[in-house]
Amino acid sequence: NRGPTAYALDVSIPQAIVRPYHTLLFPHAPPAELAKSMSHDRLAGEGGSGGTGGQMTSTFHNHRLQRLLLMANPSKSLADIAVDAALSVPVTLQLASYLVESGTCTLAHVATRSARYAVSSAGIDLIRSLALPFSQAFGRAVPIFLAVAALTSSGANLGEILASASSGTDEHGIGARIASLKSAGRVGAARQDQSQPHQPPRSAAAMGRPRGGSLGNDMLSTHGPGQTSDVLAGASADDIEDELYDMCLWLRAHGVIIELREYLTQIEPAKAHAASESGQHTASGEGGKQETGQSAPKVKSMSTGEFLTSWNSESKVDKNNASSVAGESQPSQEEIIFRELVDIGDCLTGTISSVALQWKYGLDSWRFKKLKGWGILTGKLAVTHRVPHPGDDWE
Repeated sequence: NRGPTAYALDVSIPQAIVRPYHTLLFPHAPPAELAKSMSHDRLAGEGGSGGTGGQMTSTFHNHRLQRLLLMANPSKSLADIAVDAALSVPVTLQLASYLVESGTCTLAHVATRSARYAVSSAGIDLIRSLALPFSQAFGRAVPIFLAVAALTSSGANLGEILASASSGTDEHGIGARIASLKSAGRVGAARQDQSQPHQPPRSAAAMGRPRGGSLGNDMLSTHGPGQTSDVLAGASADDIEDELYDMCLWLRAHGVIIELREYLTQIEPAKAHAASESGQHTASGEGGKQETGQSAPKVKSMSTGEFLTSWNSESKVDKNNASSVAGESQPSQEEIIFRELVDIGDCLTGTISSVALQWKYGLDSWRFKKLKGWGILTGKLAVTHRVPHPGDDWE
């Protein structure tokens, strides 16, 4: 197994770019097992003399690393894991960077039910080389290529894929295959065998799976084309969703699949303004009063931190500037944020993911959702989902 045995303060390896919105996935051994092995190593080291001051400092940091490993959860960001582990966010990011650089884990975005996945650039070759380890972890009923197809080919998000599998309506028949293992008492059996190093114990992933929008613990009776209701007999929705969720994490941790990220792109101002003005002219019949190419009135520019803390106060808006144009209403809060992001320069170019944008400028999910809806409605923003590329998100 590959894992940390000690945390050295003078690690000379390059620091990975770790952000608070990332999470950690462990392809070689479960984090709880790594924490346990570190504890055994520490006790063995303490069997001798008291140790020097440097050793005591290293032990202190190892304690923090153990707490991080014990709280690691693929459905939580590092910022949330830091709270659970009673660690500061900077310390958590430093520890996570060490784990990534040592090859113990990989970085990923949080595995929520809204996540969408695609085959990675190296995925096809990895499918061939990882077919046996995947079969050892999950059994032969669900081949690796079938799991990859179920998680990537439909374009649905993870929650929809889990729900269709647990109801027996997925086109790949994953639910029926997992149910057959369940009825034979083999679901999770491979992972309970400690001789298999490829997959964490079932409880770790099952406890971490984001719930909601599923069929709960009710016994399954819904069946898809060519299936009968008794095909899924004896398997609960949670059993099937937990198993497929485990497969998703395994494939993502080994780099076979990768999450699609959402990006916002500013639509060319002239086109967006022309579309908006043409609608106004048609409604009023007074096209001569405003020119199509006329730019929108500008709001007084302020620093990023200032506008993020002032958008809920209308007194911060320059009323003289707003009233200088006859009949012009004050810009909405979403428009103010949009203009500030445009002024910053590289935020709405299609290279910064939505989650990175929210983190960088402190936009909560509710405010960002309103901004995105406003941008789509006014034709000023386009939303795309794609595989990330090197250089995205200021990396």
